[in-house]
Amino acid sequence: EDETEQEEKATGAISWLSSADWESYINKVKGELRKSSLGNNEGLSRKLGLFHKCDKVLSVPWNSDYFKDIEKRRLIGGMEPTKDAPESYAWLGHVAASGGFRKILANGTNKEHTAIVSAINTIGALSHPIDWKKLQMSLRSLVDLGPTMKVWGRVLAITRPDLFCTISAPHVRKKIAKQFDKSEIFLEDVEGYLMLIRMIHESPWFNSKAPARGDNLEIWERRVAFLDVVFYN
Repeated sequence: EDETEQEEKATGAISWLSSADWESYINKVKGELRKSSLGNNEGLSRKLGLFHKCDKVLSVPWNSDYFKDIEKRRLIGGMEPTKDAPESYAWLGHVAASGGFRKILANGTNKEHTAIVSAINTIGALSHPIDWKKLQMSLRSLVDLGPTMKVWGRVLAITRPDLFCTISAPHVRKKIAKQFDKSEIFLEDVEGYLMLIRMIHESPWFNSKAPARGDNLEIWERRVAFLDVVFYN
C-alpha cells in the first residue's frame, strides 16, 4: 500500500467506528483476531485471559499496597515476558517501556501513588452515562503526574474495558487522530482522549444490547478495550 491508500483505509475505519452496529463491530473484531492468530500474536483466549487476571489481581478499589507487588506492577505496565516472569502482559501496550512510568510504579512517592489510587477508584466506580466532569478531573490528576493518556489509557482499558480503550500504539493513535483532524499529541492529552471516548459512547455498537452468551458476550463486556484489535493491524 502507498501512503494515500493507508490514509484512506485509516479514515474509513474511523468513520465506520462511529456508525457501526454491533453485528458489524463484532465481525470486524473477530476478523482481525483471525488475522492476528498467526505468528507472535495472541488469540482471543489469551486476550480475555489478561482481562480475567486484571479483574482478579487489580480489582477496584485499588490501594497503595498494589505498587509494592511486582506482579501487579507488571500487569499495570503491560510488561513483556522475562526469564523469571514468562507470561506476557503486553497486549494493549507495554507502557512500562516508558522509564518515567515504571519509576512511578516501583518508586513513586506516597503522594503519587495516592493520586493514582484515588483517580482509578473514582473512574472504576463510574457508570454509563458517564459523569464527564468527574472523569475529566480524574484524568487531569493522572496526566499531571507526567505520563500522557497514551499510558493512562491502557490503565483505564484494563480497569474498565467496557468504557475505555488504549491509545498506546503509535499507528493506532495516528488512525484515530485523523478522525478529528488533530495531531497525535492532541489525542494524548485529556481533551483529545475525552473527545474519542465521547464519540465511542455515542456509537450504535457501544449502545447495543448485550449478547446472550459465549465469546460475543465476553467481548461485549469489554467492547471498548477490544478496539485495539480493530486498529492495531
